[in-house]
Amino acid sequence: MSIKGILNVDRSVDTAPAVSPEDGLADMFLGLVWLGTFYVIGIIWTSLAFIDRWRGPHGTGNITYVSVLSALGLGAAWPVVLVIGIFR
Repeated sequence: MSIKGILNVDRSVDTAPAVSPEDGLADMFLGLVWLGTFYVIGIIWTSLAFIDRWRGPHGTGNITYVSVLSALGLGAAWPVVLVIGIFR
């Protein structure tokens, strides 16, 4: 299709009611679930990086339950750290 064909598309048809409000709500919910999934994956990945760093170069550092909870808490801020790292 040429650029003239794209520009001459009939736009007089109203497509607003093509998606029902229930489907729109479901799509919004699905998008939020996907965002939450990526956020949790980032938390886990960052927490593992913290724990790996705290173990030391030879992996002999002592990692306790409190260390894991601390890594999860600090890992929750990974989007902020990413933004600061990009714009620094």
